[in-house]
Amino acid sequence: MTDETPAPMRKGDRHACRRRRPSSKAIVSRMVVQNRAMPENFHELCEGDERMLLESAADDLAEVAFLNRAGDELFRVAQDAKTDGRPAGAPAGWGASSNGVLAAAAMALRTGRAIGLLVRSGYGVEAAGLLRRLGEITQHAAGCAQDSTGTYARNWGEGAGKAGKPSRAYMQGVREPDAVRDKWSFLSQMEHANLRPYLNFMCSRDKRGEIVHPVAPARHEAADALVLSSAAWDLARTAAAVCKAHPHLDDRQTLELAEELRSRHATSDGRIDAWALARQQEMRPDPDAPNDGGGDPTAGTFH
Repeated sequence: MTDETPAPMRKGDRHACRRRRPSSKAIVSRMVVQNRAMPENFHELCEGDERMLLESAADDLAEVAFLNRAGDELFRVAQDAKTDGRPAGAPAGWGASSNGVLAAAAMALRTGRAIGLLVRSGYGVEAAGLLRRLGEITQHAAGCAQDSTGTYARNWGEGAGKAGKPSRAYMQGVREPDAVRDKWSFLSQMEHANLRPYLNFMCSRDKRGEIVHPVAPARHEAADALVLSSAAWDLARTAAAVCKAHPHLDDRQTLELAEELRSRHATSDGRIDAWALARQQEMRPDPDAPNDGGGDPTAGTFH
């Protein structure tokens, strides 16, 4: 088992990928000053930047490779589990448990890919809601794997018991309930249409103190890294649940990857704390700045 982290990106590589990044969208007058043509339609405004961000994502974000590795590992064990057969001495309900775990694996694979596409194309903050869904799927997979009687899997299918309440499913069996509860709360706010997290983590203020609302795709490296590393870790934990429900599978590679990704996720978690604090400080209104919005935090421009 290893907890080695990959070598950091070389400075020249990072500068090279930055040269390929699209510049931030601004209001129309600024685009004219920059001699940048204004597309006729909104989708044309975004599609070029989305393509460029997708192409540079692997260079910008080392976590893209980790997400891909975790998805590949989950796919491998799920495929092997299909031909694994019933374990000797398995209880009568083992079939329901196995089916539940494999259903969770399929859901996790699609959700993980969706998260990766959103982050890579410049919509990392929007992927936070899907990250909560992936966390729920992972916990359901673990619940099914740990209960070989099939009761948990049947409850999940019927929306009953602990499996029927997303928040309880998300919290089951965790070692640090306070931290996990905080993460659940944060991801829930990002999933729903709560204004304050949107203002704090997506917007900026201009020199007049007005809020500038971003509408174009953009890279937020700390947030993107956290979303990708969390998703990768969840995929690896789902793969571990598949192995637990199918004990004839060789789980050494899966467990090694899960431990490596756990360490990577802890590193990204520290980065997001610093980024979130800086963003909140940036969004505090300047009492000396003019603001035609009359103090309204929602007043501002779009870019």
